[in-house]
Amino acid sequence: MIAKAPANGKRGSNTCGLLRYLFGKGKANEHTNPHLVAAWDPEWLTGGAFAHLIGQRGGLPRLARDIDAAMTGHDLHLANGHVYHVVLSVPRADGQLGDEVWRGLVNEAIEHMGFGPDATGASSCRWVAVHHGLSVEGNDHVHLVLNLVRGDGIIANTYRDWPRWRSWCLAVEERMNLTGTAPAGAGRKTTSRAELERASKSGTPTHRDRLTQLVTEAAATAESEPAFLAHLERAKVRYKPRLSDGQVVGFAVTLDADPEGSDPLWFAGSTLRPDLSLPRLRARWDDPSPLWSRTAHLFWTGGHTVALTELSRTQRGWRELTHLLEKARLTISDTPPKTATNGATPSVRSPTSSPPWPASTPTPTAYNEQPTTSPEPVNSNATNVALNPVTEAPSYPSW
Repeated sequence: MIAKAPANGKRGSNTCGLLRYLFGKGKANEHTNPHLVAAWDPEWLTGGAFAHLIGQRGGLPRLARDIDAAMTGHDLHLANGHVYHVVLSVPRADGQLGDEVWRGLVNEAIEHMGFGPDATGASSCRWVAVHHGLSVEGNDHVHLVLNLVRGDGIIANTYRDWPRWRSWCLAVEERMNLTGTAPAGAGRKTTSRAELERASKSGTPTHRDRLTQLVTEAAATAESEPAFLAHLERAKVRYKPRLSDGQVVGFAVTLDADPEGSDPLWFAGSTLRPDLSLPRLRARWDDPSPLWSRTAHLFWTGGHTVALTELSRTQRGWRELTHLLEKARLTISDTPPKTATNGATPSVRSPTSSPPWPASTPTPTAYNEQPTTSPEPVNSNATNVALNPVTEAPSYPSW
């Protein structure tokens, strides 16, 4: 079960206008048998004293005046609108719940959300719940219409109302064994009316469903971000990046050709499925080089393209090179050091140790024993360098 706001928002200021729409034919003639399933005053329900007024001329304006009575009596005006409108819906797979079940659920929701009488017994908000058949998607649902002004003139608290709605919906799903929905922010967004109308006219799946399939296939096949773009192009999926400080941080996609030349419907990857967001996709692939982060926008904006054949050869070459380098590293690490011919391990000179004695310099006869004679002085005009090239700068002849 979900609780959602209509496309034009959950707050309004025309109670009678909203009731006329809910009891009318609907935008696509989808409203059938509109009637009240619950209300703050049971006299407006079937069998009540005012129930017969609903289908008569002036009945809906009378109902609207009753709903707004507390606001009118206290002479209040809410800048953001006094009408609170929320749709409660269950998936098609759960079937139709029926008026009695909906009545119990709506009364329960009113209490859970704090719109009913408070602990002191102060008057509740005035509200009605309208049922007018299945939605375009085939979901059973009701519309809750409520005036936020209580009988005592206090404005109902709607702070963080969506988390409260969500917790109640999840509890109802578990208790009634309804189709489970994801917690807030973890699921896929609902299909819009524009998508459904296009799908109905063309007799094909919605753009969202088709794009979800194509993008999922491209992500599953690709081994890198350029390959992902190449697969999208091959599937005739148009894409555009979302940039932040010159870096590509997200993307949106649409089908390459729309029927009747209509405006394309763009979808962010995360709205198709949470795991199709760009950060989640990048986590699948190898870490890109620093060069890619500086040039990615060229690929995403069409400034540079890579054919799948070229990309395949490049990736295959890098994989082969990586394999050879790893093989060489293991071979080197497994090779034992060579030993001297007499069996002794040859000494290794440290890079910081003094270089070997030059051939022109007498070698000491033994360790810690200095030569008996000093070496011949070095001619300052000769082209030979000093004996210790590390600690002494070379001397050059004067020309």
